[in-house]
Amino acid sequence: MSKESSNERDVPEGAADASGHHGRPSGEHFRPSGDPAGELPPRADRPIHVDAEQLTIGELDLLAAREVLAELGARGSAPLDSLDIDGTMTLLETIVGLEGALESLRARTAVHLEDAVKADCLRREESPRQAALVARAEASRS
Repeated sequence: MSKESSNERDVPEGAADASGHHGRPSGEHFRPSGDPAGELPPRADRPIHVDAEQLTIGELDLLAAREVLAELGARGSAPLDSLDIDGTMTLLETIVGLEGALESLRARTAVHLEDAVKADCLRREESPRQAALVARAEASRS
Protein backbone atom coordinates (compact mmCIF):
# COMPACT_ATOMS: atom_id res chain seq x y z
CA MET A 1 0.00 0.00 0.00
CA SER A 2 1.61 3.25 -1.05
CA LYS A 3 1.08 6.38 1.03
CA GLU A 4 1.92 9.95 0.12
CA SER A 5 2.76 10.72 3.75
CA SER A 6 2.94 8.67 6.89
CA ASN A 7 -0.36 10.21 8.08
CA GLU A 8 -2.31 9.37 4.92
CA ARG A 9 -4.02 6.06 4.56
CA ASP A 10 -6.00 4.55 1.68
CA VAL A 11 -9.55 3.81 2.80
CA PRO A 12 -11.19 0.80 1.16
CA GLU A 13 -14.51 1.38 -0.54
CA GLY A 14 -17.29 1.26 2.04
CA ALA A 15 -14.94 1.53 5.04
CA ALA A 16 -14.95 4.55 7.28
CA ASP A 17 -11.74 6.54 7.83
CA ALA A 18 -10.78 8.06 11.18
CA SER A 19 -13.19 10.97 10.63
CA GLY A 20 -16.11 8.60 9.95
CA HIS A 21 -16.17 9.35 6.22
CA HIS A 22 -16.50 6.41 3.91
CA GLY A 23 -14.19 5.49 1.02
CA ARG A 24 -16.16 7.63 -1.45
CA PRO A 25 -18.35 10.67 -1.00
CA SER A 26 -22.09 10.20 -0.85
CA GLY A 27 -23.66 10.09 -4.31
CA GLU A 28 -20.34 9.49 -6.10
CA HIS A 29 -20.44 6.46 -8.36
CA PHE A 30 -17.59 3.97 -8.48
CA ARG A 31 -15.34 4.11 -11.50
CA PRO A 32 -12.43 1.75 -11.93
CA SER A 33 -9.18 3.61 -11.28
CA GLY A 34 -7.74 5.21 -14.38
CA ASP A 35 -11.07 5.00 -16.21
CA PRO A 36 -12.81 8.40 -16.26
CA ALA A 37 -15.61 7.09 -18.51
CA GLY A 38 -16.56 4.48 -15.91
CA GLU A 39 -16.27 1.58 -18.35
CA LEU A 40 -15.80 -1.80 -16.77
CA PRO A 41 -12.39 -3.45 -17.01
CA PRO A 42 -12.03 -6.63 -19.06
CA ARG A 43 -13.44 -9.80 -17.52
CA ALA A 44 -11.18 -11.74 -15.18
CA ASP A 45 -11.05 -15.05 -17.02
CA ARG A 46 -9.20 -17.03 -14.39
CA PRO A 47 -9.83 -20.78 -14.41
CA ILE A 48 -12.20 -22.03 -11.70
CA HIS A 49 -11.98 -25.63 -10.50
CA VAL A 50 -14.72 -26.96 -8.22
CA ASP A 51 -15.12 -30.47 -6.86
CA ALA A 52 -15.78 -32.09 -3.48
CA GLU A 53 -12.19 -31.60 -2.29
CA GLN A 54 -10.96 -28.51 -4.13
CA LEU A 55 -12.12 -25.02 -4.98
CA THR A 56 -9.55 -22.90 -6.78
CA ILE A 57 -9.72 -19.67 -8.74
CA GLY A 58 -6.55 -19.37 -10.76
CA GLU A 59 -3.82 -20.36 -8.31
CA LEU A 60 -5.84 -19.29 -5.23
CA ASP A 61 -7.04 -22.23 -3.11
CA LEU A 62 -10.19 -20.85 -1.48
CA LEU A 63 -10.72 -23.83 0.83
CA ALA A 64 -7.19 -23.54 2.23
CA ALA A 65 -7.55 -19.76 2.61
CA ARG A 66 -10.87 -20.19 4.44
CA GLU A 67 -9.26 -22.74 6.79
CA VAL A 68 -6.31 -20.46 7.64
CA LEU A 69 -8.51 -17.40 8.14
CA ALA A 70 -11.02 -19.29 10.30
CA GLU A 71 -8.18 -20.64 12.46
CA LEU A 72 -6.67 -17.17 12.90
CA GLY A 73 -10.07 -15.78 13.81
CA ALA A 74 -10.86 -18.54 16.28
CA ARG A 75 -7.47 -18.99 17.94
CA GLY A 76 -5.32 -16.01 17.01
CA SER A 77 -1.57 -16.32 16.55
CA ALA A 78 1.69 -14.87 17.83
CA PRO A 79 2.33 -13.03 14.52
CA LEU A 80 -1.16 -11.47 14.69
CA ASP A 81 -0.62 -10.44 18.32
CA SER A 82 2.74 -8.88 17.46
CA LEU A 83 1.44 -6.54 14.72
CA ASP A 84 2.00 -2.84 15.37
CA ILE A 85 -0.78 -0.27 14.93
CA ASP A 86 -0.04 0.38 11.23
CA GLY A 87 0.17 -3.33 10.47
CA THR A 88 -3.08 -3.99 12.33
CA MET A 89 -4.88 -1.16 10.50
CA THR A 90 -3.57 -2.42 7.16
CA LEU A 91 -4.77 -5.94 7.99
CA LEU A 92 -8.22 -4.62 8.96
CA GLU A 93 -8.45 -2.55 5.77
CA THR A 94 -7.48 -5.58 3.70
CA ILE A 95 -10.08 -7.73 5.45
CA VAL A 96 -12.75 -5.12 4.65
CA GLY A 97 -11.61 -5.19 1.02
CA LEU A 98 -11.78 -8.99 0.99
CA GLU A 99 -15.28 -8.89 2.43
CA GLY A 100 -16.37 -6.54 -0.34
CA ALA A 101 -14.76 -8.68 -3.04
CA LEU A 102 -16.34 -11.85 -1.63
CA GLU A 103 -19.77 -10.20 -1.41
CA SER A 104 -19.48 -9.05 -5.01
CA LEU A 105 -18.50 -12.57 -6.12
CA ARG A 106 -21.31 -14.07 -4.02
CA ALA A 107 -23.88 -11.81 -5.70
CA ARG A 108 -22.58 -12.58 -9.20
CA THR A 109 -22.55 -16.31 -8.43
CA ALA A 110 -26.13 -16.20 -7.09
CA VAL A 111 -27.29 -14.49 -10.30
CA HIS A 112 -25.47 -17.11 -12.37
CA LEU A 113 -27.09 -19.89 -10.33
CA GLU A 114 -30.53 -18.39 -10.85
CA ASP A 115 -29.94 -18.06 -14.60
CA ALA A 116 -28.58 -21.64 -14.87
CA VAL A 117 -31.46 -23.16 -12.88
CA LYS A 118 -33.98 -21.17 -14.91
CA ALA A 119 -32.43 -22.36 -18.19
CA ASP A 120 -32.43 -25.96 -16.93
CA CYS A 121 -36.12 -25.73 -15.97
CA LEU A 122 -37.02 -24.26 -19.35
CA ARG A 123 -35.14 -27.09 -21.12
CA ARG A 124 -37.39 -29.48 -19.21
CA GLU A 125 -40.36 -27.47 -20.57
CA GLU A 126 -41.47 -26.08 -17.23
CA SER A 127 -43.34 -22.79 -17.39
CA PRO A 128 -41.24 -19.60 -17.24
CA ARG A 129 -42.99 -18.70 -13.98
CA GLN A 130 -42.23 -22.09 -12.43
CA ALA A 131 -38.64 -21.88 -13.70
CA ALA A 132 -38.21 -18.46 -12.05
CA LEU A 133 -39.64 -19.75 -8.75
CA VAL A 134 -37.35 -22.78 -8.72
CA ALA A 135 -34.34 -20.63 -9.66
CA ARG A 136 -35.01 -18.11 -6.88
CA ALA A 137 -35.53 -20.91 -4.35
CA GLU A 138 -32.19 -22.49 -5.31
CA ALA A 139 -30.37 -19.18 -5.21
CA SER A 140 -31.82 -18.29 -1.79
CA ARG A 141 -30.50 -21.52 -0.28
CA SER A 142 -26.90 -20.40 -0.83
